[in-house]
Amino acid sequence: MLRRLEAYWDDALTEAERAAFDAHLGTCPACRDLVEGRDLLHDLDDPELARRVLHEPPPLPADFTARVMARVEAERPRPFALLWPWLQGSWTVHQYASAAYALAATLVVVSLGSRVFLWSQATDRLAVWAAKGQAYWAAFQAWSGPLSERLLGMWHALTAMLY
Repeated sequence: MLRRLEAYWDDALTEAERAAFDAHLGTCPACRDLVEGRDLLHDLDDPELARRVLHEPPPLPADFTARVMARVEAERPRPFALLWPWLQGSWTVHQYASAAYALAATLVVVSLGSRVFLWSQATDRLAVWAAKGQAYWAAFQAWSGPLSERLLGMWHALTAMLY
């Protein structure tokens, strides 16, 4: 499409091609914007501006990619360089990952051990609470026994009267 645009600007299209391209400009906003932008540049009549905008940029130097990658590598922050400067450059990613996995495994083991310890304490506490509950229930039954028998007797008397 770019070659056709250049031919359109240079009036190198035949009448049929020009009519087809004009029809295309009516439906394609991107090409229409390009043509209008070039027309604006021609209105400015600045050859240097037209050269910079319309022409390809100059080619990059041959070592451009190598220089950019070297600079990226030089400026790349090291993961633990800020925390432990003496570790800078001495560990690989796999060693950091191994240390992280070992730390995670240690935390899991310690966590499970503490849960077992807390569970054993909790079962001891539950046994104490159960014993206290049984003692309280026995005391309540001893206290409420005569009262509940009296209430039960009153209930029987009331139901006997109604039936």
